[in-house]
Amino acid sequence: MHKLALYIAGSMQVLIMLFASSCQSDDMNLVYPIEPEILSVEVSPLQVQEYSDSLLFTISYRDGDGDIGWPEGDSLPLYIKDIRLPETDRFFVSPQAPLGSRISIQGQLNVLLPNTFRLGTGTQEITRFEVWLTDRAGHQSNVVLTEDVVIYE
Repeated sequence: MHKLALYIAGSMQVLIMLFASSCQSDDMNLVYPIEPEILSVEVSPLQVQEYSDSLLFTISYRDGDGDIGWPEGDSLPLYIKDIRLPETDRFFVSPQAPLGSRISIQGQLNVLLPNTFRLGTGTQEITRFEVWLTDRAGHQSNVVLTEDVVIYE
């Protein structure tokens, strides 16, 4: 009888451990932190003619809970700032994962910045751009500085 009681107690412990390990929180399934992270920003071309050429930014990102992007077009969570200027350009990003899901995501955003221009009177200027984004929870990513871009007359 004593052996039977030990066997039942041991079996119960195994079942409790199996049950507890199957009840993980959603955070345990996230691969990345919940704050968005920009992995890299490529800008092309690196030389543009003012008022006619556009710049293409390819932004590689990842986010632990998948809440990058908004369903509404009036939300502008992507920031691109010409370091010569005080104001920042903002861009719309649609949801990058299904709304309501909580999954780790990784991907790329392509953004076109039209009509760059020179501020001074020289025949060319060099600038760089700071790029960052925010998610629906208000978390801000790291800020990435691009390579030099030459803007010529």
